Amino acid sequence: MGVNNEHVVATLKKVGLNEKEISVYLSLFNLGKSTPHMISQDTGINRTTVYRQLEGLEKLGLVVRILDQNKTWFEVTDASSVERLAKQRLIEAESLQSELGQIVEFLQQSDKLIASSTTVKYFRGKEGLRQLLWNTLKAGVRNEVVGLGYRTWNEDVGEKFAENLRKEYIARKVYSREILNRLPPIKEFTKHKLYGEKHYKAALIDETVLKIRYDTYIYNDVFAFYYVRNNELFGVEIHNKEITGSQKQIFEILWNMAKKL
Repeated sequence: MGVNNEHVVATLKKVGLNEKEISVYLSLFNLGKSTPHMISQDTGINRTTVYRQLEGLEKLGLVVRILDQNKTWFEVTDASSVERLAKQRLIEAESLQSELGQIVEFLQQSDKLIASSTTVKYFRGKEGLRQLLWNTLKAGVRNEVVGLGYRTWNEDVGEKFAENLRKEYIARKVYSREILNRLPPIKEFTKHKLYGEKHYKAALIDETVLKIRYDTYIYNDVFAFYYVRNNELFGVEIHNKEITGSQKQIFEILWNMAKKL
């Protein structure tokens, strides 16, 4: 199936994308990780408009922003993001279901190309950290995210975003386990009672065993971490099955040692 296949374009329109969004999305799909300037050159759409379309696609979860060395890059997310968006639209248009298989099959071509390689993504600034955290909602293996915790989301990315993220954890049935050196009372950092009761488990480990000074997240084949000190905010996602597997084993050893709360 070609990139400009009319069925793909028609289905993307039914999903809710406008013509410029489709042009930018397909250009990014063909180019791979790109800057707005590169997409502008490829499509002929001015850079300001391209950036605006990318922001809209990012809100829909169809593209991801990558911040690296003071330059902003974008790339398409996996095929499941289009499937998710399409399923939302099924409420309004049941006929979309018959064409869903075609668009997913088309987009999975990208998944096959990158499945065997290691990918490292860099995130900078508060918006970058928000994107890194939002990506944890993709957890598919037992719908679980595990890792080490240093500070609360409220402190690092703002209470409003943090509460929205916790709400999404509940809605998408994502669960997390976290090891910390200290634990703020759950009632002090979230208003979502169900999150604290069902979707979040914590354990304490003494600093003499492990001094935790940054946050880590392990899910699927992703090992991610972010670091916040004064005006320095950056995060990294490493997409590698073996690295993630080793980090998961280390976490489980520490979890068994830690005091459960």
